[in-house]
Amino acid sequence: MPDKVYPHIEEYQNLKPKIDKALKENASLVEREKNYFTVYNKLKTLLFRIRDKEFLERIVKANNQALIQARNKILPYEEVISILVEDIDNYDRENKKLIDKIIEKGKIESKELEVIFPYLNLLSDDDSAQDRIPLNLVHFFCKNPTERSDLSSHERAIFFYLLIKIKRKTRYNFAYPILADKLVSLVISTEDMPLVARYNILLTAGDYYVSACQRIRAMNCFHSASEVAKEKGDLEASAYALQKYFRINKSLPEELRINPNIDAINEEYKDYANIVIQGVNASVLNVDPIEFSEEFAEVFQEVMWKVEEEIDKEGDLHVAIQRWTIMEKYFGEMGISWKNPMVMNPRVTFD
Repeated sequence: MPDKVYPHIEEYQNLKPKIDKALKENASLVEREKNYFTVYNKLKTLLFRIRDKEFLERIVKANNQALIQARNKILPYEEVISILVEDIDNYDRENKKLIDKIIEKGKIESKELEVIFPYLNLLSDDDSAQDRIPLNLVHFFCKNPTERSDLSSHERAIFFYLLIKIKRKTRYNFAYPILADKLVSLVISTEDMPLVARYNILLTAGDYYVSACQRIRAMNCFHSASEVAKEKGDLEASAYALQKYFRINKSLPEELRINPNIDAINEEYKDYANIVIQGVNASVLNVDPIEFSEEFAEVFQEVMWKVEEEIDKEGDLHVAIQRWTIMEKYFGEMGISWKNPMVMNPRVTFD
């Protein structure tokens, strides 16, 4: 049987080796940054300082010798900087084209994941991911994550892991806990998954559940991660996972809270016990107990989509109280009286 042909991959322009080589050769220009999109922002700033006449006039007029010298120092690299900016731009476009083809085809396969993996990995570590990850990619894989891939269980775990890391950095971090559900399911069902991978994946899924306001599920993930770390003999990693567990525990209504046994923690974790106890004693915001009810969980995503739609129309003020006010309105429409963090924490000042 002939091998499958992937014309959308064969025409893919992989600029990564060229970009990596240029970054290695010109590390001083980008202060040893490796993430392409952080580098891109720094390089765009450098181009502005080289090319903008008004900027030059201002620093000359102000006799700002430090800026003048910095500009003169990077002038010989103008062409190198321009090429790098263009290459990173093209790399971004090529990967988005490939993602569009995968969505058009209706399924992702191992060969395609292999090609877009470096791009998704870069996005997962980049704070500007929300401007770059195509939302339709996440929509697509949330419809039926298993049927839409021919990936092995390991590959699916890697793929969902990267999607969740990216997702937490976007304004839609509340959406699609199904990705985390599938990821946790893969950890449980993939028997030969390395322990370090289990640990990292469980922590990431837990962090996502926190973003999606599913704290009990988050606690389960953090507790499992702690047990996995213990299994591989890493008490320090186990302690950090348990710290996350107890931080959430402290925000629970009193009747749901676990009472930690400090003596047992000290005995088991010894030199790392203080890491766990920091979570036990963490200063956390009070949360409206209704957030832990089934009725709240059932409508949370629907409310948040409405909140984001309204913010799109009204404009984002980039203040938490804007979202909270709109959330109160839509929860009210669902028959839920939700108290926002400002009401629950009257002595705390929120920006």
